[in-house]
Amino acid sequence: MAGSVSVSEEVRAALREPAVERLVRDAAGEFVCVSCSLPGSTEHGDDVALIMFRHPDDKIMIKIAHELCLSSRIIDVDSPMRAEEMASRPVDVTTLPVVLAKAGGGLYAALIVERTAGMSIVSDSGDTVDPWIAALLADGWALSAALGQQPQRLKGWKLTLDRTTGTGTILQPGGHAFLDALTSIETEWAKLAVRQQEVSVFACSDVGLATVYAERSSGDIANTLAGTAAAGNLVAARMQVVSHRSTPRAPVRGDQQMRHDLAGAIKTGLQERARPGQPATGGLNAAPEFVALPVRPKLMQTLVGGYPVLVVDLAGPEAQEDDASAVLGALSRVGFRDVRSFTEGPLALPPEGWGYILWRSQIAIFDSGSEGHEVKKFLFEPLSPAVGWYDAVKESPAGSLGFLVGDLGVPTDADPSQFTTRLNHQMAAGRVIGAALTGMCAS
Repeated sequence: MAGSVSVSEEVRAALREPAVERLVRDAAGEFVCVSCSLPGSTEHGDDVALIMFRHPDDKIMIKIAHELCLSSRIIDVDSPMRAEEMASRPVDVTTLPVVLAKAGGGLYAALIVERTAGMSIVSDSGDTVDPWIAALLADGWALSAALGQQPQRLKGWKLTLDRTTGTGTILQPGGHAFLDALTSIETEWAKLAVRQQEVSVFACSDVGLATVYAERSSGDIANTLAGTAAAGNLVAARMQVVSHRSTPRAPVRGDQQMRHDLAGAIKTGLQERARPGQPATGGLNAAPEFVALPVRPKLMQTLVGGYPVLVVDLAGPEAQEDDASAVLGALSRVGFRDVRSFTEGPLALPPEGWGYILWRSQIAIFDSGSEGHEVKKFLFEPLSPAVGWYDAVKESPAGSLGFLVGDLGVPTDADPSQFTTRLNHQMAAGRVIGAALTGMCAS
């Protein structure tokens, strides 16, 4: 059952009825909550609310929130709307590398970028304007009328391709990253882009390309984009392609010293198994603890925009709030940082020497002793199977794994939405700490 879109009476009164109707239609589908910063979908049953931000310069911005996070309301903002708010880059995007046919014959490499907006601006005429598309037009992008016609070349913009890792980054003039989420680029597409030394990038918002692509229908993709172009909501630019091959990185940070420490710590090699609550027999099981955990933690595996994250819940029936605070304090003192949301930017790197070893059924997280002391384990625990999570860790750039620790108190049988809501609330309260660990995956 699809979720509902709530509009309060004060919001409805402040906007013209045609604008309200259009905003309600635009709110259907996928979104990113302005309150918790996590994705959702009305098609999957999430109820949402329209939030109106009113600035003193008479600018209005409409954003979407989970109704459980924030009810529909008007929020008066003290300062005028800043340019960076108008040009806010996407926080949740779908990228599709495709090969398109030119109107006069031949093929060319193209990249389609779809942003899940979650916000719009209402103009004086009552029309809604996507601030991201408006910002791209201001930066020199042009409205696209047809996919068969390549857009004009945009000076200073370029796509860098790493043909070793199959990843890419779009850079703006000055070297600032516009989009660094290009992964799993197919070899043939990369070859075409490199041979032509250019790529055409088409940008749009909220047209459901992820769903269309999942059904593997190129005709539906073309039809969807044609309709978007006809509505004046597709912008495009052609830019230079620069390719290189990187040197593969070692899967574990710390190089020779870390490998030496690990060799001493895991005496039984990668066949060692976690034995929580049983006598230590050597290896990581017998390694000293970084800090005493108040209870046996609950480990929850999740994917955030395809990025693998391990959440360590310190709460339990016998745990006190001070116990979790002691663990969070110990992590903070060695350099771990608070994680307030998933949209403030990438997770910070951990203190030097911290890493993980991941098996399909267990994980070890440890400080490898980079400061001269012996290896200390933070945890060495079994893992419940999670579809796709282990493979996502193996395939993530440099073996990166999101590592979050907090006192969530999420019931074992909680559904994903309960878990997401609780995690978000604890992050906002400063009760979650973490980093992006690198490590190794064992079979």
